[in-house]
Amino acid sequence: MCEAQNAANPNGFASILTKPQRKILVPKSDSSLNALAKESFMNFLNELVRSAESANLSETLYNTLNVVGGFIALFFNFWYGKKLKIPFLKIIALTVIHIAVLLATMLFLCWVDTGFTYFGTKEISKGFIYSIPTAYLCSKAFKVKYGAVLNMFAITPLFVHAVARMGCLFTGCCYGYPCEWGFYSIRRMYNTFPVQIVEILFLTLMIIVLTLISKKQKYAPNGRLMPIMLITYAILRFLTEFKRDNEKLWENLSVVSLHCIFMLVVGVIFYYEMKRRNLCATNEEQSS
Repeated sequence: MCEAQNAANPNGFASILTKPQRKILVPKSDSSLNALAKESFMNFLNELVRSAESANLSETLYNTLNVVGGFIALFFNFWYGKKLKIPFLKIIALTVIHIAVLLATMLFLCWVDTGFTYFGTKEISKGFIYSIPTAYLCSKAFKVKYGAVLNMFAITPLFVHAVARMGCLFTGCCYGYPCEWGFYSIRRMYNTFPVQIVEILFLTLMIIVLTLISKKQKYAPNGRLMPIMLITYAILRFLTEFKRDNEKLWENLSVVSLHCIFMLVVGVIFYYEMKRRNLCATNEEQSS
């Protein structure tokens, strides 16, 4: 009997007792998974951009997204303006006027930057600080509290800017430096650091944070969101400009970098000005 078993199993009992070796699966590290997810996401976006380019839809998508950003800002203001106790029709008028002023300011400043020769470079953030005088004039014209208009004007351009940056992905503008894992730019014909995506993320985060701040303050028309927006955007945009592959003026600083410095100074000064105004208003209410 044993001989028959040994004949069937020439290795004897040793092969029976020895367990077959199992393949050990080593889990991927978090860094590997993150890198894989990042690469997959970038590949998806790159294919999307190439498809739009092959269909000659890049510029159309850019212009469409700019318009969509304006409508999203308007729909948000329907809700937010109501919280600020601004009448419905005035919300529409204020939003349209604000966006129009931002676009006009953007074109004019570009004209100045290029030596009065060209109305290009669609950089709407250059007009953010001019939302302050626009809000003042609109508050007088429409008889709405200045602080309420300031708070609404602080969030409106962020929607327009964030959605417009999605359009930049399709036209390949506002690109970063060459980056192996980055986003494909149809203008440079190679992968670049995804500055546009970084800006979309921090603009979205700013919208959420500013809205929560206003909610915590019970949507008081105090105008405090405007200086907070200017200071935060100036710092974040100043940092991302170091990753932008654009013309530098001095020590890796671009024209937009200088605008950010100016915006930061205006934001800090205006923060303390609004703080003083709100303190005076509070003291007047208490004395009366």
